[in-house]
Parts: sequence; C-alpha cells; structure tokens
Amino acid sequence: MLVPSFALSVYLSSTDLDALAACLDAFNPARLVLAREASNLEVKDLAARIGTTPSAISQFEHGAAKPKIETLLRLALAVGVPPEFFAAAAPPSLPEAHCHFRRRRGATKREQRYVLARGQLVQEVVHYLADYLEFPAEGISALSRPAMTLDEAEALASAVRDAWGLGFGPISDMVGLLEAYGVIPVEVQGHSERLDAFSVWAGGRPMVFLSTDSRSGSRRRFDAAHELGHLIAHRDCMVGDPGLEDVANRFASAFLLPANPFRAECPTRLSWPMLRTLKRRWGVSLQAIVRRAFDLGVYSEATYRRAYVQIGQYGWRTQEPDEPSFEHPSLIQHGVAQLERHGHAPAKIAETLRHGDRLFSQVVWPNGRAE
Repeated sequence: MLVPSFALSVYLSSTDLDALAACLDAFNPARLVLAREASNLEVKDLAARIGTTPSAISQFEHGAAKPKIETLLRLALAVGVPPEFFAAAAPPSLPEAHCHFRRRRGATKREQRYVLARGQLVQEVVHYLADYLEFPAEGISALSRPAMTLDEAEALASAVRDAWGLGFGPISDMVGLLEAYGVIPVEVQGHSERLDAFSVWAGGRPMVFLSTDSRSGSRRRFDAAHELGHLIAHRDCMVGDPGLEDVANRFASAFLLPANPFRAECPTRLSWPMLRTLKRRWGVSLQAIVRRAFDLGVYSEATYRRAYVQIGQYGWRTQEPDEPSFEHPSLIQHGVAQLERHGHAPAKIAETLRHGDRLFSQVVWPNGRAE
C-alpha cells in the first residue's frame, strides 16, 4: 500500500520542520536497515510502499544519499516508527554468524533477519532498563566448558543442576530459570517453528529466541533447555554443525530428566498411562520421555520403535495430551512495570528510545499487554 503524499506547508509547523531537518542531519543508515528488517520488509517492498525505487532505498541504507523530508516521513509511516528513530545511535550488534540456528525446511533468510532485528530492539530496551534496575547476574560463563559428545553433554547437564542447586526433581519453570541466571529469553511475534528456537551471546549477555507459534508447552521447555546447552557448551564452536544439535538435545534431555530419578520412575514396559503420569510430573513430552528411556537403556530399540509407531497412531506427533502450561519470559515486562510504578511511564521509555508507542509495545509485549 502506497503511503500518501504530504502537503508540508499545511500539516507541518516551522517547529516540526526544524525537528525533521535535525533528524535528517543525524540520519543513521543502520537505523533504516533495522526498521525495515524489523518490519519484515525487503528493500523492494519498502520502495513500493513509499513510491520510490529499490535503488533509492539502497542508497539511503548504504549512506550514499539522504532522504528528503517528505521521503523521511513516508519511510517513518511505512515502517511504523517516529522520524526520530532514524536519528538514534547505531543499533546494538546481534551477529548472525554467532547464532545457533536450527533452521528447518521452509525457513527463510528474511524471517531470520526479521527476528534478529526485533532482537536488537529488545537489546535497546534491556540496555535502557539496566540503567535503572539491577538485572540478574549472568551465571552461564562460570559453568562454561565444551561438550562435544553425548556423554559429555550428560555429565555437563548433571554438573549444571548441581551448581544451581536444582536437586533431582522436576524444573517448575524452565524459562524463568534462564532469566534467574541472567539469560534474556526473547519472544518475537511471528517467529515461526520453521526457524525454531536459537541462542546467541550479544553484548556480554546470552539471549535465547523462542518460537512463538507452538502450542506445546513441553516443546517450549525443551527448546529453552536445548539453547542453555548451546550457551554453556558451544560458545566458541562453529555454529551450524548438526553434531552440536545432537549434543544440545542430549543436554536438554538430561537436564530436564536426570538419569537416576528417571530410571527409578520410568516403567520398564511400555505403559502410556504411567508415561503420561511422568509427563505431568516432569513437564517433558512423551516423545522426549520415550527417547530418554531408550538412551538410558530402559527401553530396547524394538520397544522404542513400537512406542513411536503408537505415538503416530494416536496423533501425538503433532498434538500430545497433558501439555504443561506455556512458559513466557517476564523479566523485561516486570522491569517496565517496575519503572511505571515509580512514575516512569512506558510512553516515556518509548520516546527516549525513539521507538514510538506501537513498536515499543510490540517489542515488550509481543503477545499483547495484559490489562
């Protein structure tokens, strides 16, 4: 949809024009790239929206030219930010090359760039809040050690549970546990299962991006534990190695279902009522429970295969029964709420960050703000 033209002499005062001129003087090409990618637009899409050419947008984004005032306004409307957004400092770094992506078939680079751009906006909010609030200390680096084999993943998961005093019982809130140890879990509206969850170290803090279109609470918990494994064990490893995904899966399985108590509770024969009881207690999918039983030698390969045939017959591969509650990040929302209680309104934060109310709300409350 083409953004309408402006009659500047009618709608804008001299003060407005002076403010826009200041925005143009400080125009930061990187902010245009950020705004476009955070709107899930390609260069050609943005060009069509404002009635210009892709070449013109590319020149703006590479600093070869600056937009005129009317074009700046068109750009702001097209991507849903105030003009001042383009005059802010360069966005924080979120290096794509360091992300442990698990991109599935059908995922696109466009979606990847969109989620990362939203993550940069989240970083800006976190940096702002950190000037006023004390975030939990980052507790991942102290436990960092490489795990390149399944046995090493098993041992590392046990060591982390010991270090964090988790004992041998179920973890009640996996996403909340990440937040308690300084990880920033991020939800981005539109982050699909095609891209899946992923993690990255950014600005000295670990971030975990969680897919939002899954209806499976157990899958959300397993994803969070999987990414914790990457953050602790694979910080200095080359991303994209399929072998690392197997190691992170084993870490997550061992972290959520520690070996000794699981062996003691798991039925030695395939019993779905008993396995469903295990699922309700541990908050882990039936598929993951069956796999854990096989990995630990509780189930033979024949039993494991029979279990998966039955899971398919029951329709549980896509929708299992007895799902735990869906865990959501809350650290950033609580931080904003705490400032609001002290008279620091969200609108003021949005203005200071130059995000604008709409974009700020989408970044802080991707699932909508509870009234």
